[in-house]
Amino acid sequence: GLNIQIQKRFAQGFTVQFAYTHSRLMDDTNFLNPGDAHPQKVVSGQDFPNHVTLNSIYELPFGRGKKLLGNAKGAANMIVGGWQLSGLWLFQSGAPLGFGNAIFYGGDLKSVLNISSDQKYWKHWFNTAGFETNSSLQLANNLVVMSSRYSWFRAPRQDYVDVSVIKNTRIK
Repeated sequence: GLNIQIQKRFAQGFTVQFAYTHSRLMDDTNFLNPGDAHPQKVVSGQDFPNHVTLNSIYELPFGRGKKLLGNAKGAANMIVGGWQLSGLWLFQSGAPLGFGNAIFYGGDLKSVLNISSDQKYWKHWFNTAGFETNSSLQLANNLVVMSSRYSWFRAPRQDYVDVSVIKNTRIK
């Protein structure tokens, strides 16, 4: 894996932090079939190869010792002072997915991702043409040969923005 972290503390109570992680997590713990001699080596369900965070904190310039209302005392300082504004952006690759115990008739397995954007919707986001979709034709007993997860077939990425306002108050 690779970790990069940069933090900068500016004047006037402003701090920014950036972190990037690139990693690969593999599993070698589950058997594909009960009679297999060795567990399958597969990308882990917890593999998120790219993880980026950017966060910042800004101490608002109000209250005792600050630029605005710097002479506030007592209850006035407790009300106007100690405020912070914070933001966080997180981006993370999606989790790897597999097709379970599906019957695939052949061809290029990566072709299942080739579907035009006008045909994609929440129940149909990959091409099912190469798979047996009739449940009555599914096998009761069979040997699984497809991997349980693929690094190139992933759930949607995570992309979040969080903003918060924080109030620090000293109580004696």
